[in-house]
Amino acid sequence: MFSGCPSIRTSVCGYATQDTPTQGAKDRRDTPQPVVDMSEDEVIQCSEDLKTFYREHLCKIKPDPFDFQSLREFEQIYTNLVLQRRGMTKTKLDYSALLTTTVNGVLPKRFLIEGEGGVGKTTFCSKIAWDWIKGSPEFRRFSWVLVIPLREVDKGQTIGDIMKDYLSENNIVSPKQIDNYILSQPTKVLIVLDGLDEYDEELSAKESSDISQILRLEKFKQCIVLVTTRPWRADQIKSNIVLSRSYAFITVEGFDDKNVSTYISKYFVDDKKAGSELIRFIEANDVIKENMAPFPIFVAMLCILWENCDSDNREQIRKLKTFFQLFDKMIMFLGDHHVSKVTKVLHVAHLDKEMENIKLCLQRIGSIAFSGLLKKKLVFNEEDFSTCKEAMETCCRIGVLSRENQNVSRWKRTMTASQPITTSVFFPHKLFQEYVASVYLASIYDTNRSRYSTTMGKVLKPNPQEFRYLLYFTAAMGKKIGLDIVMQISKDVDRSTSHFYSTSLITDDFLQQHKRNFNFLVDVTFEAYNKDTAKVVGQRIYANERKLTIDKGMPAHTISGYLFIMEQHGMLTFSAALKSLV
Repeated sequence: MFSGCPSIRTSVCGYATQDTPTQGAKDRRDTPQPVVDMSEDEVIQCSEDLKTFYREHLCKIKPDPFDFQSLREFEQIYTNLVLQRRGMTKTKLDYSALLTTTVNGVLPKRFLIEGEGGVGKTTFCSKIAWDWIKGSPEFRRFSWVLVIPLREVDKGQTIGDIMKDYLSENNIVSPKQIDNYILSQPTKVLIVLDGLDEYDEELSAKESSDISQILRLEKFKQCIVLVTTRPWRADQIKSNIVLSRSYAFITVEGFDDKNVSTYISKYFVDDKKAGSELIRFIEANDVIKENMAPFPIFVAMLCILWENCDSDNREQIRKLKTFFQLFDKMIMFLGDHHVSKVTKVLHVAHLDKEMENIKLCLQRIGSIAFSGLLKKKLVFNEEDFSTCKEAMETCCRIGVLSRENQNVSRWKRTMTASQPITTSVFFPHKLFQEYVASVYLASIYDTNRSRYSTTMGKVLKPNPQEFRYLLYFTAAMGKKIGLDIVMQISKDVDRSTSHFYSTSLITDDFLQQHKRNFNFLVDVTFEAYNKDTAKVVGQRIYANERKLTIDKGMPAHTISGYLFIMEQHGMLTFSAALKSLV
């Protein structure tokens, strides 16, 4: 490249320039020069750099989400996930057939892969990267597979900027060269965008960022792009007539029964007896089997608790019903484990005092966790916790927070005067950030009702399902706050229903949204797990009938919620519908 020229450098904007001592040359350098195409050797070097980066940073699994040192090689613990193709009906999709899925007989360029929090979407992205590294047939045709966690994308970054950060220091290709290669060889590049729900930019036409243009099929149109998201953000694409025709819609269902057993067996590879006992327990407990076991993160938490609990505590695990109860048990375990490490002699009074201190620490960092959720901010720095530094330190020691030094990308250093190393503070998973934020919301409900009302308004408007798990956990923090939340959600459902009925806009889409809203109310009520609250909701839902109809395809968590409400409300019968309404 540039054979025979004097020393060549790449400017910040990605244009190749030539250094000479003359003023004329300086003037020429100020004018952008054409970008030279990458050579085949440079394409291969980028490929090897990406594979090295993924091996070191992406393709290792933490079986214990609270111990960031407990890394296992990908194949030691990875367990396959169940995929469903969404169309008029759901059909099971084999992973190997993912990229051959057609829409109206045409191979799509965009795939939207949705799933609830903790169902394994990010690990699924790691699986794709791993299979590309290993040369699996499905991905062998790609020169590059570019996996991008959207929560880490900075405003203004191009795809070339992002990929440049993954490459080795001695790789001289520029971001502009990377972009040009993708444009010229789109069928040789697979882009995986992980976490659309964590991306803080809109999909409207006025948004000009690289990511938004890619999602709207305005840039890299011929590239295959996979996008993962929680369901609430998927609706923004599904409701867009143009985009909905261009995407294939896939659902990550998590584990099936066989995969649950496989994962637990891999986790307890050195204690097969404990693993077998946990498998038998899950198989015999319908609530955990249907509600928690499909979610890899919840199975991992059950494994941790089971591994570290005696027979009495395992009996407590057997009584778990809801996601909140499992999280609460997990936080208690982490607190007990922390206290046992720092205190030689445990007295009941001292233990209670330490646990109360941990709760206060969770409240203090909870306001930052909540603010981060509103801003879609999942990675923090130490300065963010300047008002509660001691609480942050305690939570890091417990395992609710983790702290690590990270290299600041070259792209960021060109934009600011950043140091090459910075300290990042983050939660083990977004679900834990939502749990800690719920501790904060519950605390201000008791101490500052005005602030609580203002804060809760930001959660419930405009789309409360964006904060599904935050509302689950907050509603479970106490009877009064749980009742307050379900009543606010119920009023929103009533207002929405009245509006549509008054304008005679009774469409199929409205009926489906109406059903989703009611199901969401039921889900929150189940997590609150209070009999009086369930009675109130039951009276609103079943004021004129005393039977429950379960739609085909209704999530197990929602079914459990309806059955819980039915039990408290005293409904007599239920039936299973033959056709799904959602």
